[in-house]
Amino acid sequence: MANGVQRMAHELIDAYFGHRAEKLEQINLEELLASANPHALCLHRVGQADELVESLLQETMRPFDEAALGEVLAGLRTQVSFDSDMVLIQLVRDYTGVQYIVHGTTLGRAMNRLCLSFLNRFSLADGSIDWKKLVRFAPHAGEQEKGEVPNGVRGG
Repeated sequence: MANGVQRMAHELIDAYFGHRAEKLEQINLEELLASANPHALCLHRVGQADELVESLLQETMRPFDEAALGEVLAGLRTQVSFDSDMVLIQLVRDYTGVQYIVHGTTLGRAMNRLCLSFLNRFSLADGSIDWKKLVRFAPHAGEQEKGEVPNGVRGG
């Protein structure tokens, strides 16, 4: 019984990571910036492109991850009755940790591709982020006058 549950968990988690890899390969900078609020990023003093892209990527992927992992857990719950959710959580957590290592290159490639795109579009000659250009581009730019950068933040 335990081997069957473990096998099922592995299959569901493998499917999750396959779909996650597809999403990471397809995601582009415009999608990341679509829901971004550059004013909030300015306030958090994010100053490096990789930090900013990582933050945006996490926010973009969060709904997908929550829904997909929820489906994995729900799929296992419907197939097997556990005395404790902790058994299920531990089973998923152990294998998911292994898969994050295996699939880390997919995330790394996405980060590199998105950082390069971000730097090509929104960096100044000295390597700093061109906040004025980013704020003008972002969909939430109407929250302040377009091009206005919050006080205390350097920008082009």
